[in-house]
Amino acid sequence: MGLLDSVDQVRHRDWYQVLDAGRRLPTTTGADHPARTVGSSRTYVKVEGPRSLDGWIDGIRKGRCYATSGPLLDLAVR
Repeated sequence: MGLLDSVDQVRHRDWYQVLDAGRRLPTTTGADHPARTVGSSRTYVKVEGPRSLDGWIDGIRKGRCYATSGPLLDLAVR
């Protein structure tokens, strides 16, 4: 419908209902919730071109993002 760019603070059950309805809506997160410590949850976004706020928002709108409260792991298989 074009009203939302992403969702935050959604329960798994509600998230799957959105997906089952055929909607692709990126998920984001932030530390603005009272139960969270600042920096405990992050949204990572693939930005095309130079880093900028507009590029970051565009990456979210295109679904090139993920949210996590865990560590960022970089794995290599040799």
